[in-house]
Amino acid sequence: MALSATVPNRLLAALEDLDYLGHDGLLTSESGRETGPRDFLWQDLQSKVGLDAAFFQDGVPLVGFTQSANEHGLASLRRRLWNYGRVPLLLSVNDSGVSVYNGFENPNTESLDPTGFESQMRRSRHASDLLEVFGRLAIQSGSFMDSSVGSFSSTTRVDKALLSNLSLLRSRVPSSEPLRRVATDQVISGCLVASYLSHRGILTSTHIFTLAQKNSLQEVLEAGPVFTAALFEGLAEHFNGDVFGSVPAALEVLTPQELLTISSFLQGDDLSTGQQTLYPYDFSVLPSDLVSSIYEQLLEADRRAQGAYYTPRFLVDLILDEVVPWVGNLRPRLIDLACGSGAFMTQAFRRMAYQERQAKGRRLSYDELQTLLLEKIFGVEQNPDAARIAAFGLYLALLEELDPPTVWREAVLPKLIGRNLVVSDAFANHSLADEKFDAVVSNPPWTSSLTPAAIKFISERNLPVADRQLAQAFLWLAKECLSETGKLGLVMPAKPLLHNRSAKASEFRRELFRQLDVSALIDLSAVRRMIFATAIAPAAVVIAEVKPGNRAPGESQAHLIHVAAHPRSVNSAIDALQVTPEEVRSIPVSMAENRADLWKILLWGSLRDLQFIDWLRATFPTVQDWASKKGWVAGQGYQPAGGDQNDASHMFGLPIISGNDVLPLALGSSAGDSIFDVPYLHRPRNPRLFQAPHVLIRTTFVRGRLAATLVERDAVFRHGVMGVAGPAEDKPLLTMLAATICSSLGHYYLFMTSAAWGVERDFVELNEHLGLPLAEPNAAQFARLQDILAESDGLMTEHFRRSLDEVVFDVYGLTQPERDRVMEGLQYGIERFRRPTQFYDAVSPDQIQDYETQLRATVTRFLPDTTVSSFNDANGYFRAVALTIESERSDRRRTEGGTGRRIDVEAIVRQAERELPPSMGIVAQPAGFMVDEDTIYIVKTADRDRWTTDAALDDGERIIAALAFGGSVA
Repeated sequence: MALSATVPNRLLAALEDLDYLGHDGLLTSESGRETGPRDFLWQDLQSKVGLDAAFFQDGVPLVGFTQSANEHGLASLRRRLWNYGRVPLLLSVNDSGVSVYNGFENPNTESLDPTGFESQMRRSRHASDLLEVFGRLAIQSGSFMDSSVGSFSSTTRVDKALLSNLSLLRSRVPSSEPLRRVATDQVISGCLVASYLSHRGILTSTHIFTLAQKNSLQEVLEAGPVFTAALFEGLAEHFNGDVFGSVPAALEVLTPQELLTISSFLQGDDLSTGQQTLYPYDFSVLPSDLVSSIYEQLLEADRRAQGAYYTPRFLVDLILDEVVPWVGNLRPRLIDLACGSGAFMTQAFRRMAYQERQAKGRRLSYDELQTLLLEKIFGVEQNPDAARIAAFGLYLALLEELDPPTVWREAVLPKLIGRNLVVSDAFANHSLADEKFDAVVSNPPWTSSLTPAAIKFISERNLPVADRQLAQAFLWLAKECLSETGKLGLVMPAKPLLHNRSAKASEFRRELFRQLDVSALIDLSAVRRMIFATAIAPAAVVIAEVKPGNRAPGESQAHLIHVAAHPRSVNSAIDALQVTPEEVRSIPVSMAENRADLWKILLWGSLRDLQFIDWLRATFPTVQDWASKKGWVAGQGYQPAGGDQNDASHMFGLPIISGNDVLPLALGSSAGDSIFDVPYLHRPRNPRLFQAPHVLIRTTFVRGRLAATLVERDAVFRHGVMGVAGPAEDKPLLTMLAATICSSLGHYYLFMTSAAWGVERDFVELNEHLGLPLAEPNAAQFARLQDILAESDGLMTEHFRRSLDEVVFDVYGLTQPERDRVMEGLQYGIERFRRPTQFYDAVSPDQIQDYETQLRATVTRFLPDTTVSSFNDANGYFRAVALTIESERSDRRRTEGGTGRRIDVEAIVRQAERELPPSMGIVAQPAGFMVDEDTIYIVKTADRDRWTTDAALDDGERIIAALAFGGSVA
């Protein structure tokens, strides 16, 4: 059937004008049903929301389309789309023209924002007028977010609205009354399931009247506890007691007023203001995993002490994309070892049910669905409340697959708790402890406290765990649960997994790569606030599988995939992690196993930064090397309190320098105003630490920068300052140490190698300062340093920094490319870590020119007997560079860069898209690379970090590789 026969005419014209028509990412009712994430979600959007079409980037829906006959129909569809909670934009076509709506804005509270999305060409008579803002290329590149970041505030989304109202509902029961709080949770859970049944048309008004002599759930709740108990007793008898059975007893604890509040909540009223809504929640549209995961967030305050955190939906999708394949006949037997509200299990079951439905070409019967659930989905959870919510989510997912009459007629819900869901410490000897699974997924507790069962587990197997990290013990448990062909996907705290440098942490990583085939590590440290808003620690994802039987435990596969995601403006508008190709690297496993600092360098830099840092280390002694050679003393300042009382009389009369007085290459005006007069200290430290000359290094930062200075008088300082002291004849080298720490080179090196800075907080350990390679200045260089330091007032102006950097770079003998690497590393490392939103701006023409220059130089270095020319082009938020390589005999005139010629960006991007399998958890930023005889075309979005010097070097090497293999691109 032709597309025009199923898509309304006006909408068809709008799709053509906005360049969606004919694109693989556009799905309609007549799109080919290729099993995968797009079709999975598209079937959902058709049946639950009623969209005419949707546009997907990878497996993520970005725009929904509808041709609405009237305002009432549009309003109803917008309400359903908001309840669905996954599609950021809705484009509606009607007689008056084209309108674009924010899919995450509650239609009941929507207001015009003169500075954001709502004013950006929201309506027009002609779709073509909206091309620049909402055309396909603008959506794919993410440029539609340029002026709309604030419009996609998470506070307006359905999950946040539900969470806010649920929090208010539960907060009205004081924590000092735990029995009433448990009863409230049980009643709310039962009402959520009953609302779902009612909105689906499963629980009809006739059924409700039969059970409770009222016509709706709202009427029942408003009638009071007696009628409400009658309804839930009847539902418990009809279905089973896991969901509804505890409600009647819980109702004995609640008051009629509390039931009225629950009724108000279910209708979508704002509980903080009492304002009623025209757009209540639609539980038939809300994804089942979303409802249960929202409820889990309410338990987070209770579970946080156990290190348990709610898992965002996109992380669930990302991991399941790896361990539950979309294609093939295998339906893996899956377990979540710390299942919480069951987000992994619920979504895995929905995927498996979809795959079975696709394979059989029909809807599954209730018996088939129940068998699939009972045979394939398992979980362990220590918290009984969370386990109950997991069961609730799985029941919703099961019922979602059935038509309403079948549910009421056939669905007697299976008992899950005690069978598929075990309430237990995962390391204990529970009923699932000895079973094997094809897929193990989990977001285990992030706590440095092992349970007795976990201690016993790792001790009996002699397994390394750093800092008593329970999540690391869970990883070993996951490995033990895997079948011979099994695969695991875990969300882990990133710092213990990747960035800690302790001996135990390094041993853990070595054993991880020795005992498992790790296929992917995804470091989410740079986007931690996007993922776990309440967690200080950043996250990482590890994907691994059992080593093949013919491979020895010490042998690994050659490479793994490392992904270091960074903040993007579009992340606030999609349920996925946006990643650029430049953030995805193939890493030799041997390097991953043996380089403790690898992951931090790759988080903010590249393998070239690793090589440069290795050169620094190989060329110059470290501060610790100098200290050992020259007898320096290094350590933290004195610690007053802590319990011990040690003699401190040797420090009497010395001036005190506080941490706040240590500035970049200067001391504050109040330094030394106070005199030390305390007889005893907990930790007085080595007296030599306080003897001049000594370098004082502040542990806190000054306006985002490190602060260190040489002090040439005896002085004491507290443990908020670190010191390095040496003899007077070492003043030139100590001066160089302070200058290097404050220089761009020192910032670059320490940011790239510190375990904490750039991962979770601004802090550099003493041992990391001692690991800094330190070059020795000659007499002339030392004289230059003294002249510069004499001008220092601690403010570190741009002029002062440039002068300092010039001397430090000269002492280290850095080439111009190495100096450029340091400065670019600071820009895209420290500055981006501190102010990520400033890097949402598009690349400048000057940066494109610099990229072209480096690209031509790189290719020319490999092909010296050629003439290399280039030019660039722009198409919306895309940038393109064409590089032509000719023999020296060519008569063509060489071009040194510039614009004015056109590149078919559309064709190049489309070709690249066909190479990528779609994912629900990750959206890949578009990129194109095409070889056409003697010209190579490179197309990327205008993100600044995609057009750096490193990017030009990588692209140049890719060009050489492509040409070496006859023009094909690997």
